[in-house]
Amino acid sequence: MCASSHGRKRFFLPLLIILFFMPFFVFPLAITSATLLISADDCFAAYIDGCLIYDTGKITSNSPWDETFTEDVTGCLTKCGPHVLAINYYDTEGSVCRVTYKLLITMDNGNSVVAYSDGNASTIRQTSNGNIFSATNPQVFPPGWNTLGYDDSGWTETAYTCEANGNIDDSITDPVFNGATYGGWVPYMSYNSGCGAVNTGDSNLVRQYFTTPCSPVSITKTISTTNVSLGQVITYCFDYHNYDVATVNFNIWDTLPLVTDFVGCDSGCTTQTYGSNVVVSWPVTVASNAAGVVCVWVAANRFPAEGPAEDLFAMAGGAFNIITGKRQWVSGNENY
Repeated sequence: MCASSHGRKRFFLPLLIILFFMPFFVFPLAITSATLLISADDCFAAYIDGCLIYDTGKITSNSPWDETFTEDVTGCLTKCGPHVLAINYYDTEGSVCRVTYKLLITMDNGNSVVAYSDGNASTIRQTSNGNIFSATNPQVFPPGWNTLGYDDSGWTETAYTCEANGNIDDSITDPVFNGATYGGWVPYMSYNSGCGAVNTGDSNLVRQYFTTPCSPVSITKTISTTNVSLGQVITYCFDYHNYDVATVNFNIWDTLPLVTDFVGCDSGCTTQTYGSNVVVSWPVTVASNAAGVVCVWVAANRFPAEGPAEDLFAMAGGAFNIITGKRQWVSGNENY
């Protein structure tokens, strides 16, 4: 037998409600520019996190060994945090097998991230990759070798460095390398001491790790429920995480929705009233790479609109959405 719908028709009241529900997200610091300068003897293919930057192709005559490529890599940097620059460099002419590069990333706060072909064993991994001309020892690219998640713990080949030519066509200048050793030029890097080629067609893979900074602190606001009845208690929480290398002190403020009344909070919060608005706040101290959470409880003590229809709605046991203000007739577990 179907239940009668008499007296329980759908009822929606147009209304305008402003709620101070403001979710927060992690936003990376903006990258204003990101450029890779690279020259390989003889050829190369370069990637960031699996995103192709440039591939010279397998050129066996008139190879671009005497060219420096300048590539915009901002399109490959879609998130903050750790990254990997992955390069396949190889010989085609049987004389030299080496690569030189400088990755320069500038952030909107004026700071920069730089990665060089400096043979730094703490950030660079290298392994041989067969021979581009060999049938018995061909190039074999391990699946995912150019992505951040690839396990390169078995790559133990030394990344040797040697002096650049000092020729602007195939060398990269940088004052970091001023001095007698490199003469102001970014060094070349190779699998072979002296940067020579052992066999014509030798191929190598290099992975260099670097990090673009995230905002020092992320905050995410959550709500325990969105559809509430009159008098129901709602919990708002703020989860925070400090990505900085040092302890950070800050305050969290939140304005309570006008249809609610303050019930309580944790972690030593305080409340202040500005006109009809109640603001709750917490002082927060969080250590490097640490996280925490603070919460506030409020009661939904008023409906989003006032007037005669309000009284009828309240007597009927109505509920409403705390975010949109949309009303619902409620009977048991059914919404009408």
